[in-house]
Amino acid sequence: MRSDPLAKTYGLDGSENATGDQLKKLDVLANKVFINSLKFSIKIEVMVSEEEVEPVHVENDSSGTKYCIAFDPLDGFSNIDCNVSTGTIFGIYHREAAQQGGFKDILQPGNQLVAAGYCMYGSSTQLVLTWGNGVHCFNP
Repeated sequence: MRSDPLAKTYGLDGSENATGDQLKKLDVLANKVFINSLKFSIKIEVMVSEEEVEPVHVENDSSGTKYCIAFDPLDGFSNIDCNVSTGTIFGIYHREAAQQGGFKDILQPGNQLVAAGYCMYGSSTQLVLTWGNGVHCFNP
Protein backbone atom coordinates (compact mmCIF):
# COMPACT_ATOMS: atom_id res chain seq x y z
CA MET A 1 0.00 0.00 0.00
CA ARG A 2 2.94 2.29 0.69
CA SER A 3 4.08 2.09 -2.95
CA ASP A 4 0.53 2.02 -4.38
CA PRO A 5 0.88 5.28 -6.38
CA LEU A 6 4.17 4.11 -7.90
CA ALA A 7 3.02 0.57 -8.69
CA LYS A 8 -0.24 1.82 -10.23
CA THR A 9 -2.28 -0.65 -8.19
CA TYR A 10 -4.90 1.95 -7.33
CA GLY A 11 -8.30 2.21 -8.96
CA LEU A 12 -11.02 -0.28 -9.77
CA ASP A 13 -10.26 -3.69 -11.22
CA GLY A 14 -13.60 -3.90 -13.04
CA SER A 15 -14.83 -7.02 -11.26
CA GLU A 16 -16.94 -7.77 -8.18
CA ASN A 17 -16.30 -9.94 -5.15
CA ALA A 18 -18.64 -12.56 -3.69
CA THR A 19 -20.66 -9.90 -1.84
CA GLY A 20 -21.09 -7.69 -4.91
CA ASP A 21 -18.53 -5.02 -3.96
CA GLN A 22 -16.48 -3.47 -6.75
CA LEU A 23 -12.93 -4.78 -6.47
CA LYS A 24 -9.96 -2.48 -6.51
CA LYS A 25 -6.70 -3.54 -8.12
CA LEU A 26 -4.95 -3.82 -4.75
CA ASP A 27 -7.78 -6.09 -3.47
CA VAL A 28 -7.12 -8.46 -6.35
CA LEU A 29 -3.35 -8.33 -5.86
CA ALA A 30 -3.62 -8.99 -2.10
CA ASN A 31 -5.96 -11.92 -2.74
CA LYS A 32 -3.52 -13.47 -5.24
CA VAL A 33 -0.61 -13.06 -2.83
CA PHE A 34 -2.50 -14.75 0.01
CA ILE A 35 -3.80 -17.63 -2.10
CA ASN A 36 -0.41 -18.30 -3.71
CA SER A 37 1.37 -18.16 -0.35
CA LEU A 38 -1.12 -20.46 1.38
CA LYS A 39 -1.04 -22.99 -1.48
CA PHE A 40 2.60 -23.69 -0.72
CA SER A 41 2.07 -24.19 3.01
CA ILE A 42 1.01 -27.83 2.31
CA LYS A 43 -1.20 -27.69 5.41
CA ILE A 44 -4.15 -25.83 3.87
CA GLU A 45 -6.70 -27.67 1.73
CA VAL A 46 -9.55 -25.17 1.46
CA MET A 47 -9.42 -21.38 1.30
CA VAL A 48 -12.45 -19.12 1.37
CA SER A 49 -11.77 -15.49 0.52
CA GLU A 50 -14.16 -12.57 0.41
CA GLU A 51 -12.78 -11.88 -3.05
CA GLU A 52 -13.66 -15.34 -4.43
CA VAL A 53 -17.13 -16.63 -5.33
CA GLU A 54 -16.22 -20.29 -4.69
CA PRO A 55 -13.84 -21.93 -2.22
CA VAL A 56 -10.29 -22.41 -3.48
CA HIS A 57 -9.34 -26.09 -3.23
CA VAL A 58 -5.63 -26.87 -3.04
CA GLU A 59 -4.59 -30.00 -4.91
CA ASN A 60 -1.77 -31.67 -3.01
CA ASP A 61 -0.97 -34.77 -1.00
CA SER A 62 -4.02 -34.82 1.27
CA SER A 63 -2.15 -36.69 4.01
CA GLY A 64 -0.48 -33.43 5.00
CA THR A 65 -3.47 -31.13 4.70
CA LYS A 66 -5.19 -30.43 7.96
CA TYR A 67 -6.70 -26.98 7.80
CA CYS A 68 -9.20 -24.69 6.12
CA ILE A 69 -8.90 -20.92 6.23
CA ALA A 70 -11.42 -18.14 5.73
CA PHE A 71 -9.98 -14.69 5.16
CA ASP A 72 -10.47 -11.19 3.88
CA PRO A 73 -7.05 -10.27 2.46
CA LEU A 74 -7.52 -6.51 2.57
CA ASP A 75 -10.50 -5.46 4.68
CA GLY A 76 -11.37 -1.78 4.70
CA PHE A 77 -9.49 -0.96 1.51
CA SER A 78 -12.55 0.69 -0.04
CA ASN A 79 -12.16 3.40 2.62
CA ILE A 80 -8.43 3.93 2.21
CA ASP A 81 -9.03 7.34 0.62
CA CYS A 82 -10.20 8.50 4.08
CA ASN A 83 -6.87 7.46 5.65
CA VAL A 84 -8.40 4.72 7.81
CA SER A 85 -6.51 1.58 8.70
CA THR A 86 -6.91 -1.52 6.56
CA GLY A 87 -6.15 -5.06 7.53
CA THR A 88 -6.32 -8.79 6.99
CA ILE A 89 -8.84 -10.92 8.91
CA PHE A 90 -8.64 -14.71 9.11
CA GLY A 91 -9.98 -17.79 10.84
CA ILE A 92 -8.48 -21.29 10.67
CA TYR A 93 -10.40 -24.54 11.15
CA HIS A 94 -9.48 -28.23 11.10
CA ARG A 95 -10.49 -29.81 7.81
CA GLU A 96 -13.48 -32.11 8.13
CA ALA A 97 -12.17 -35.49 6.97
CA ALA A 98 -15.49 -36.51 5.40
CA GLN A 99 -15.78 -33.36 3.29
CA GLN A 100 -14.44 -32.81 -0.20
CA GLY A 101 -12.90 -29.37 0.13
CA GLY A 102 -15.93 -27.11 -0.15
CA PHE A 103 -18.03 -24.72 1.89
CA LYS A 104 -18.98 -27.46 4.37
CA ASP A 105 -15.35 -27.64 5.49
CA ILE A 106 -15.36 -23.99 6.45
CA LEU A 107 -18.95 -23.62 7.69
CA GLN A 108 -18.18 -24.69 11.23
CA PRO A 109 -19.18 -23.08 14.53
CA GLY A 110 -16.89 -20.40 15.90
CA ASN A 111 -16.01 -22.56 18.89
CA GLN A 112 -14.32 -24.96 16.44
CA LEU A 113 -11.73 -22.36 15.36
CA VAL A 114 -8.14 -23.51 15.74
CA ALA A 115 -6.83 -19.96 15.47
CA ALA A 116 -8.07 -16.55 14.37
CA GLY A 117 -6.73 -13.08 14.10
CA TYR A 118 -6.16 -9.94 12.17
CA CYS A 119 -3.29 -7.81 11.03
CA MET A 120 -3.91 -4.08 10.91
CA TYR A 121 -1.89 -1.96 8.49
CA GLY A 122 -1.60 1.78 8.84
CA SER A 123 0.06 4.27 11.15
CA SER A 124 0.04 1.54 13.81
CA THR A 125 0.72 -1.94 12.44
CA GLN A 126 -0.41 -4.77 14.72
CA LEU A 127 -0.88 -8.52 14.51
CA VAL A 128 -3.52 -9.90 16.90
CA LEU A 129 -3.84 -13.69 17.30
CA THR A 130 -5.71 -16.20 19.40
CA TRP A 131 -5.22 -19.93 19.69
CA GLY A 132 -8.24 -20.25 21.96
CA ASN A 133 -6.47 -19.33 25.18
CA GLY A 134 -6.15 -15.57 25.42
CA VAL A 135 -5.39 -12.96 22.81
CA HIS A 136 -1.85 -12.03 21.83
CA CYS A 137 -0.91 -8.70 20.25
CA PHE A 138 2.34 -8.13 18.39
CA ASN A 139 3.63 -4.67 17.46
CA PRO A 140 6.72 -4.27 15.27
